[in-house]
Amino acid sequence: MREEQEGEDNPASDRPETVVHVIPQEGSSTMVVSSHSLWLKYVSLGVLVLQTTSLVLTMRYSRTLKEDGPRYLASSAVVSAEMLKILVCTLLVFKENSFSVRAINQQLKEEIVSKPLGTLKLAIPAGIYTLQNNLLYVALSNLDAATYQVTYQLKILTTALFSVSMLGRRLGSHQWLSLLLLMAGVALVQWPTESEANSEQKVLSAGVQFVGLMAVLIACISSGFAGVYFEKILKETKQSVWVRNIQLGTGRVGHSSGHQICRQHPQRICYVSVYYHVHDDFIFPTEGFQPY
Repeated sequence: MREEQEGEDNPASDRPETVVHVIPQEGSSTMVVSSHSLWLKYVSLGVLVLQTTSLVLTMRYSRTLKEDGPRYLASSAVVSAEMLKILVCTLLVFKENSFSVRAINQQLKEEIVSKPLGTLKLAIPAGIYTLQNNLLYVALSNLDAATYQVTYQLKILTTALFSVSMLGRRLGSHQWLSLLLLMAGVALVQWPTESEANSEQKVLSAGVQFVGLMAVLIACISSGFAGVYFEKILKETKQSVWVRNIQLGTGRVGHSSGHQICRQHPQRICYVSVYYHVHDDFIFPTEGFQPY
């Protein structure tokens, strides 16, 4: 009876629970994983800054270098970059499939060839990205590297606006304040400075800068829309990111190749599209026209 009474006076539910906190010791696996992730973040940030800076300076130098021969086409550089991206993404998919040729062929066939509608959806961001990449070359041909780099950061603002409108995201007050400061910084960079150049050179310089500024602004808008649209497609499907990038790169190569053909052979395009007319489902060439 005495034991039962003691049990009733001190029930187990009234006893305080003991919480055990596990503190990772030095040399433990938890601390090693945490330090490795932190180190990887800083390395990725440094590589991204180096890549962005070197890319802008290289593009600016290549577009303003004075040489006797003709300058390379921007569409040629875009096609080369997209082909390299497709190659890298293909190697990553090859790695995901344990370096099996049969497995990667089966995956690419199922995800790309057997799903033409999904591939067609990516034609929209592919065309926008192609326009954006060509506009960046136009901008760097008419703006200095510093002005271009600062102005192009407006893509953060456009991406945020499209994320709110298309994905339904909500931004905090600090985020909106940061975007306003970004706009103010871009406006200060575009503020005109006094120079001793004559009026003709000022007008020419203003015209060149206006073309470059418009190219950057259109590139920012297209970058924000294409990025959010691509993210929306990724969330709607369960496909691999690398496979999606292969689809996107293939569309970019198609758009860039078409643009390059139109630039290099305009007379042939005119011969097909202008000097041919359609009548009763038959195509007749215009008489007396010499395309070559």
